[in-house]
Amino acid sequence: MTKDPLQQYKQFLATHPFRYVTSSGMCWPYLVAGRGEQALVLLPGAPGRAEASFEYMRAFERHYTVISIGYPADLATVEECLHGVVRILDAEGFECAHVVGGSYSGLLAQRFVRRYPGRVDKLVLSDTGVPRPARARKYRRYVRLLRVLPMFVIRALWRVGAYLYLHEMAPQRRPFWEAYFAQLRKTITRRECISRLQVWIDFDSGSRFSPGDLDGWQGEMLILGAERDTTFSNWERQALRRLYPAARVCVFTGGGHAASLDRRDEYIEAICDFLAAEPTRQVAAS
Repeated sequence: MTKDPLQQYKQFLATHPFRYVTSSGMCWPYLVAGRGEQALVLLPGAPGRAEASFEYMRAFERHYTVISIGYPADLATVEECLHGVVRILDAEGFECAHVVGGSYSGLLAQRFVRRYPGRVDKLVLSDTGVPRPARARKYRRYVRLLRVLPMFVIRALWRVGAYLYLHEMAPQRRPFWEAYFAQLRKTITRRECISRLQVWIDFDSGSRFSPGDLDGWQGEMLILGAERDTTFSNWERQALRRLYPAARVCVFTGGGHAASLDRRDEYIEAICDFLAAEPTRQVAAS
């Protein structure tokens, strides 16, 4: 099999067609790989695209039914996101699943396990943080700007953001993802950009995590992160670990926020080890 990531990407999409469900009046796209007895749900980063997880899907499809979810362009609340995930699990015939929430979706995954604890077996939070009301106030200003800025300006901002996100990646990994995000800039819509921020605002302003609110959950948690992540500050990452003192923690030295792409194999190995381990204890918030 070719090792060229572009060819792998094209081949994967050619053999794994999108599926769709409707939830809250919105069409949810998602991809499914593998036929394992256990489901593994991959929630996307801020762009909200299911196909971005294709390398992880290829890695896990031998042992799990892997479901990678994309977000509709009109989502406005966290609750709508949670209902959509449940709707997809129901459509695929799974009562519960392992859930991986990365970055943006690591925030949503924390709400999901509280809202539907019986539907989450093991939870992986990758490169993410905790609720911050101050961030919600800032993002409300961004939403007002997004409503009036010309699309060429929004796409230019995406280009700068992608450069900052990818510039620390290894040279051999960078070209594919630069091309991926270049194509994403051409297809991203104003509605999607506003939607992602509205959901984030809803999370930051509406999430109140308190001690003991996961006492009834019987699952386990893994927290993954990189020591040089600037998207989520060191304070926020430390706060995340304090919130879940029983979680297993794996910190990758030297990496930035794109470590889950750049150091994909290490992330996959850590997740594999965690999912394969026998349950040992319950995770409690603190």
